Amino acid sequence: SRARTALPLSRKMLFSAIEREIKRFQFEGNAVLARDVDPVLQKELVYLLALSHSDQEISKTVLSAYGMTPLSYTEAELAREMEFLNGPSANTISSMVAVLTDELHSTKNILERAAQGGAELLSESPELLETLKKVADILSIVGLVSPSNSLKQEIEKIAIWQANHSPVTPDELLVVADTLLYVESTIAGLHNANLSDEKVAQINALSRDAAMANNQIAEAEKIVIDEAETGLSMVKRALTAFAESNYDKGHIRNISGILDSVRGGMFLLGLSRAANVLAGCMRFVDEDLLASDQHPAVQHLLETFADAVISLEYYLDAIKLDKNADTSVLQIAEESLQALGYNI
Repeated sequence: SRARTALPLSRKMLFSAIEREIKRFQFEGNAVLARDVDPVLQKELVYLLALSHSDQEISKTVLSAYGMTPLSYTEAELAREMEFLNGPSANTISSMVAVLTDELHSTKNILERAAQGGAELLSESPELLETLKKVADILSIVGLVSPSNSLKQEIEKIAIWQANHSPVTPDELLVVADTLLYVESTIAGLHNANLSDEKVAQINALSRDAAMANNQIAEAEKIVIDEAETGLSMVKRALTAFAESNYDKGHIRNISGILDSVRGGMFLLGLSRAANVLAGCMRFVDEDLLASDQHPAVQHLLETFADAVISLEYYLDAIKLDKNADTSVLQIAEESLQALGYNI
């Protein structure tokens, strides 16, 4: 069933929950078995088993015990229907954005050469119009009417210049360049779009200045998220070195500062829940890991803390595509910190 089962973020969270239950059993023993099973976790696991269409006897036995049979649809069919509902995937959109950006880059180079070497160079670049028409058509197809129409107006101008060999002033070239910058900013914004009707309407309603400003903000936010991911990777490497060195605290002395930098980034982005989780992580490092007296169960503490860090990584991965992504993945981090004695 491995080949038929995908591993999206929600399923990774499910397996993290299972791992936490296993750890509780390791440290608390049979007392864990006396507790009521989390009904949500139980339901998710039974559903996953029914979806997997596993032919193992133990799988059939478990499903039979719950009065269940394999579902009438497969994982692949479910994924395909989800794609129809969600529209183009993030990878498809990213590929389209990359192609359009390359096309615009080539046209900007032609305009730059024309501004420096004379407008007659436009007549020597017949591919310019074809490239711009292709970009305008693609924008129109995906529903981005406003930038498409703006680009078509500039195409008409360039066609007249090329046909009549008309003199072109630097100011006229600047207007074309400004339109290309607007289109480029709109295209860059597609990285975070799912091309729903609502999202397309929002993009069409943006003015040129707003589109370009949004693109600049999005680029700045991307830098912050990338730096945060780098910071968490450094924290994970430091924790690994700490464990492998028989808990030499020299490996983790800078962790709190790194976490504080990531926390500051989340605060700037207005992601208060993530910022609070990171503040809790800092407290754990300062008050437990760096405490003068080594905790006897330090390995267990590290494993629980690692769950919190991984949860934050999942969250950063989600907000790359949508800053307003569901924050429920942070619940794993909050529960891990709570297990360590730090309520968020």
